[in-house]
Amino acid sequence: MGDLCTASLWLVFRTYPAAVSMMPGAHAVIGILFFLSLFTIGVDSAFFLTHGGVVAPLADKFGWNHKKLTFWICLIGFLVGLLYCTQAGLYWLDIIDRAVSFYGLLITGLLVALVVGWCSAPVNCASM
Repeated sequence: MGDLCTASLWLVFRTYPAAVSMMPGAHAVIGILFFLSLFTIGVDSAFFLTHGGVVAPLADKFGWNHKKLTFWICLIGFLVGLLYCTQAGLYWLDIIDRAVSFYGLLITGLLVALVVGWCSAPVNCASM
């Protein structure tokens, strides 16, 4: 078994398959269902993030064509995603993950605190 990782990206692709392969009984079915669920989670989140998070708001705000905007957003996402397929892909993933999870959460928390503080004042927030 050697050195199985217990954290990070390798948990899904090394540790979990090794643990499932040691299970008695239907380990092949459980492994297939696990990776199938990973695939569907990835596809569904891509649909939601592309359409619900980017395309629909931009199309509603600016009146752009949904099909053309979806094509361009998906093309840009595909080209950016090619960066993660290189040998430096895991390093880029770590850099982006650290920046988004640390600075993104810090800035979001600060903005939430400011909005809640602003709206909890006696001023009517409906006028904003």
